[in-house]
Amino acid sequence: MRPQINGLDHLMLASASLTEAKNTFQRLGFTVTPYRTNEPMGGGKTGGRGGNHLVMMTPTNDRMANYLELAYADPDHAAPFMKDILGKGRGLAMLVHSGENLQQLNEAWQSEGLPPCSLYELNTDFTDPETGVTDKIHFEVLVPTENQGPFAVNACQYLEREHYLRKDWLEHPNGARHWSCVQTVVDDLASCETFLKQVYGAEPSRSGETLIIEHGAQRLEVFSKSKWKETYTELLTKLDTHRSADTAVTIACEDLSRLPKLLDQSGVQWLKNSSQILVPACDAGGVVMAFEGSNK
Repeated sequence: MRPQINGLDHLMLASASLTEAKNTFQRLGFTVTPYRTNEPMGGGKTGGRGGNHLVMMTPTNDRMANYLELAYADPDHAAPFMKDILGKGRGLAMLVHSGENLQQLNEAWQSEGLPPCSLYELNTDFTDPETGVTDKIHFEVLVPTENQGPFAVNACQYLEREHYLRKDWLEHPNGARHWSCVQTVVDDLASCETFLKQVYGAEPSRSGETLIIEHGAQRLEVFSKSKWKETYTELLTKLDTHRSADTAVTIACEDLSRLPKLLDQSGVQWLKNSSQILVPACDAGGVVMAFEGSNK
């Protein structure tokens, strides 16, 4: 694994409407942060409304955060590549790593044949409109400038972490502790295997029709189409007739005892599958959501 990569940090999920995304994840029992503007997405100084809501969870080591980023790109103001990846429809837009020495990482990726990223720094105060609390947001991030491979990746270095550790944002009615696994599907596993080696500087492990990158408490699993169909499509057909999702996110919870009642009260479809509770993409912002006990 490249020394500049600390781990799999957060998942950027695309949305056509931040209001809809916030409501969807609140119905799933998550605490969702207020709107934050984001310049590459077409907010901030651009004058547009691009930005995000975050679902903050408990980091699994002290160099990372752990969250889902519900992101929207203002088409009239966003950077071209951000507009492209966030404009493809709901679901996974980018896998974001926690990193350090980002310029070195950018150079390492380019030496492997990946396109260059631009380095963007945000250093600002954020005042929570709901509580009035002000804290510092300070990070650097590598922003892709063009297509990298079967899915987009980048890396973020936190220069201040307190914003991502607020207790009121880390506690969720559904008992969520952290995201532990993201699964996605690609057309060609062989080319994806090459892409993952370029990103991580190491061969992914392989189990049948699945490529695996494991870093600490988080895993990336890349499925073939047949593996995805076997795992999710046929199982969820009765709940989601569109069957258009290509990503599943596993959330480790304190326990699952309160979740069924919460989902029922919110009108969210779900089913029990072995040790997990699955919510189809139509009720989970375009991704399959898999909840499991954190002691699994």
